[in-house]
Amino acid sequence: MARQRVIGYTRVSTAEQVDGFGLTVQEKAIRAYCKAEGLQLVAMLSDQGQSGSNGLDERLGLAEALARIERGEVSGLVVYRLDRLARDFVLQETIYQRLTQKGVQIFSVKEP
Repeated sequence: MARQRVIGYTRVSTAEQVDGFGLTVQEKAIRAYCKAEGLQLVAMLSDQGQSGSNGLDERLGLAEALARIERGEVSGLVVYRLDRLARDFVLQETIYQRLTQKGVQIFSVKEP
């Protein structure tokens, strides 16, 4: 049986986190999670120094991930924590709902 194809998505809010360990920690955790869960990680996309409250016009990594999901290239999205999708809970839930209604699975490394 083919492994589920997923995209990993990372985000840090500040320029300091870009140069620090934020993105690296998230990416390593996502790669380890995919390996442990038998998921085929086809791409890692990132938004560096972008607030989770910014729209998709400024968060090009998330916009690209959503576009690839819409095109059917993958059937899952893996994030370090759900707040990487958006800081605003309503926006986070809107994205989550939009994807799950399309049958897309969202995996969070740190949350069940």
